[in-house]
Amino acid sequence: ICSNTKNTNYAKFEKRVSWQAPFRRAQDGKQAILFENEPEELEKGYVASRVYQDKSMGELVNQIIVNTAVQSPLLVDNSDLMYNATKTILGKTLSGFLVKKTVGRVFTGGSTFEDVLVPTKAYNQRGIPVFLDYVAEATAEHIPTEEEMDYFTECFCKSAEIAAQHKGNGISIKFTALVDYNTLKKTNAVQQQFLDFFDDAVNHNAEAKEASLEALFNAMKKKNPNLEKQAFLDYIKQIFRRDVNDITADQKISRFDWRLNTHIFNISPEMGHVSPLVQSFAKLDDRDMKEMKRFTERLDKIFSTSRKLNVEVLCDAEQTYVQAMIDSITEQFGFKYNNDTPIVINTVQNYLKASKSRVLFEVEKCEKLKQPFALKMVRGAYMVEENRLAKEAGRPSPILESLQQTHNNYDSNLEYLMNKLDKKSQIYVCSHNEQSILKTIDMIESKGISRSNGGVKFAQLMGLGEHLTIYLHTMGFNVYKYIAFGPTDIMMPFLIRRAQESRQMLAGSRLQGKLLKKELKSRFLNK
Repeated sequence: ICSNTKNTNYAKFEKRVSWQAPFRRAQDGKQAILFENEPEELEKGYVASRVYQDKSMGELVNQIIVNTAVQSPLLVDNSDLMYNATKTILGKTLSGFLVKKTVGRVFTGGSTFEDVLVPTKAYNQRGIPVFLDYVAEATAEHIPTEEEMDYFTECFCKSAEIAAQHKGNGISIKFTALVDYNTLKKTNAVQQQFLDFFDDAVNHNAEAKEASLEALFNAMKKKNPNLEKQAFLDYIKQIFRRDVNDITADQKISRFDWRLNTHIFNISPEMGHVSPLVQSFAKLDDRDMKEMKRFTERLDKIFSTSRKLNVEVLCDAEQTYVQAMIDSITEQFGFKYNNDTPIVINTVQNYLKASKSRVLFEVEKCEKLKQPFALKMVRGAYMVEENRLAKEAGRPSPILESLQQTHNNYDSNLEYLMNKLDKKSQIYVCSHNEQSILKTIDMIESKGISRSNGGVKFAQLMGLGEHLTIYLHTMGFNVYKYIAFGPTDIMMPFLIRRAQESRQMLAGSRLQGKLLKKELKSRFLNK
């Protein structure tokens, strides 16, 4: 669709930067080692390499101003009010133009598919692949219409076609752009309820590996007193392929098998989308069924297109009140499309208390199915909302108690996955945290994992962590740039929410600001 589009704007990006020399590592035999005084030496390397020397003076000044603004809690907290006021005073067209030329130039790839070709080609020519993220999602203020969901499906497919023009590029999608949000929340509640039946059956004993059919039936019947014995047996026969004729205490189902096979909505119509037993709990009406069917059809179109083009699809994580259903659907499409090389890649939010068990399950699942595993590892983006909702409901927060616990959990889960890596499995380390990146590098080096094709890939958002991207690329690691793009009226609310939920990430842009100012200073001194 876009292969014949003419672009002249990317020419200014083509200038090569001499990145290598400041970052060259000492060699100890065959083992590369890090600088002895890592943070100070790295910063010297960043300054010496002039990370931002390919930017024009206007781009440089604009990014300094934007970078300074996003570090102000007052501005970030009130950015939505400021944006809405700007639209009211200047009008949608003029305010959109100003946003695109300021904040948009730093954090986005533009508003159109033609726009995004510019940074995409720039990074690709440097040997850095990208993930194209067409920003479309449901919000509390707006749930996409059926027509919009179909349009977003085409946009994701078009993103895959653009990505396929350079080897290694991929795309990112948000499921909430493709399904009615209320239907997703409704089905998620039932999916989570069915997952929880196992814990109910073993009296919430986290160490229990198996539950009896009798205990599972009793747990379900407690929630649905009208549940009949035969309906339960039919469900076990259909889902677990067990030839059972009675409910006894000596017949067991493992925790792993329950988690692996519990999908309240089957993407395959041959199996029947929803079993009679599930329907007795869910009470999905015709509209819900049609919504879920269209949802999975849209996803299948995106994944099948990406499979043909050999383009990986990163599936973004959401809030816990919809994530169980997202995991269920993603896993089922993983069963379908990830047999040889991963195309459908799910996300783990490591600020969640349940993330450790999630990682363990993903590895065990792929070992049993003889598929390579692939996970995108992030810290998480909904901490404020998750904590608020938990407090309002009077239940424990699903989020770890402290930032340090999240850091430790992130590093621990990464190390476990690295120990399980095979030739085709992949881990995406999506982080702007320099210490996490350095720890990951240490693990890669100590475990003898190949930097360029060992299965560990780094990624940073466009506009953030440019120095980290350059460092990783220069040192021979596989690193991606994540480019968000889309219409300004959709993009800005997206950026504002991410800024308000990701203060720690924005705080990390202080070094970036320092490097930008040093670049500006060097230009005046060199004149």
